[in-house]
Amino acid sequence: MDPYELKNLADDPAYAATVKDFEERLMAELNSTGDPRASGNEDAFENLPAPENTRQQKRNDPAISK
Repeated sequence: MDPYELKNLADDPAYAATVKDFEERLMAELNSTGDPRASGNEDAFENLPAPENTRQQKRNDPAISK
């Protein structure tokens, strides 16, 4: 048992089929949602424009300002 998840089992050959299954399922989800990381554009999220007036928007939005 590893209740604190301290042992990485991803490289354990006994779990190779599970790791492959998870990788395939993850890529299928990324592809189906149009995630740019699935098409090799891993940096797409690094270059997003910064939101303008973020603090002001939070002050004016009652759902956020609490």
